Formats: sequence, structure tokens, C-alpha cells
Amino acid sequence: MSSDVQARSPGDCSSTVTISPGDTLSAIAQRCGTTLSALIDANPHLHDPNILPVGTMLTLPQVRQEGEFLQAELVRDTHTIAVKPPVLTPGGRITITASNLPPGARVWIKGGNSSLPEHHLILKAARVDDQGELHAGLRLPEWLRARDHGFTLSIEVPRTGLTLSSDSLEVNARYAAGKER
Repeated sequence: MSSDVQARSPGDCSSTVTISPGDTLSAIAQRCGTTLSALIDANPHLHDPNILPVGTMLTLPQVRQEGEFLQAELVRDTHTIAVKPPVLTPGGRITITASNLPPGARVWIKGGNSSLPEHHLILKAARVDDQGELHAGLRLPEWLRARDHGFTLSIEVPRTGLTLSSDSLEVNARYAAGKER
């Protein structure tokens, strides 16, 4: 998320919200106490949820309670990332999944030994489905080594500032190039 999105408060939300530079639907949903899918459903005029022209007005989802309209109960969109199998084999295949991403977004799947995803190498490009879910299979690089502690995978959603990182993953010493004895 960009810093201007984080600086805004829930008080900026009423029955509508106007798109500002750097806004994403996920950030607006989180800030305004709704879900990404509810926000998309409340705005059928959005042809592509990844293209948000500055100045576009969005309707916030409302719920009826005892004859009055109230803002939907706060439900935080949590982004998740999972890697299977959790023990990596150099040159082996893995499946990486993530949820609550911008629907239809093109993402970069990266990997590296740094805890900083910006130092990771791009392993594969993929596309998020219409429900904000990512399911991608990829072959791991042969250069992984058993001594490569701290190897993580990350998913970057370009132009949104959103990057998800896995926990540190174990490299299978039995099959790793340069295996330690």
C-alpha cells in the first residue's frame, strides 16, 4: 500500500468514497470496514477492479438493521500465502496459493534468501482469479542449496505496493546441489 492510503482514516468513509491516487479496492475495503467481494458487488460499474481511475466514486456496501442503514460490520481482508510442500527440493515442483488479492491482477512470484522481497529473483508471472485467489505451480531453481537458510517466496502485485512473503522455508539437504556433509 502506498503511504497516502495508510494515512487515511475510517472517518473518510461514508456511503460513498472517491478514488484517490494509490487506492486499491483491497485497501478501501479494509479502511472502510467491508470485504473486497462486497465492495466489488456494490459497484457493478467497475469493468476491471484493477483499473481505478482517480475521481471515480464507489458505493460502500450497506446492511439494513432495524430499519436503518448501517455500515457493514468490520471484516478485515487478510492476505494469506501458503507453499506446498513446505520442504523445498531444488528443481522440484511446488504449489503456491494466496487469497484476498485484487481479482484478475497479474502478479510476480519471487524467491530468494533475503528477508526483503525486493531482493528476490522473479521465478514466474501468474494471474489472480476473479475471486482474488492465486493457485500457481512452479519449478524451483536448481541453484538452491541446503545451506540456503532463510529462503522465502513472495508474491508481488505490481502498482499496488502489496507484497506477501512466506515464512522461511527449509531446503531438502538430501537433494540440494552443494549438499553439506
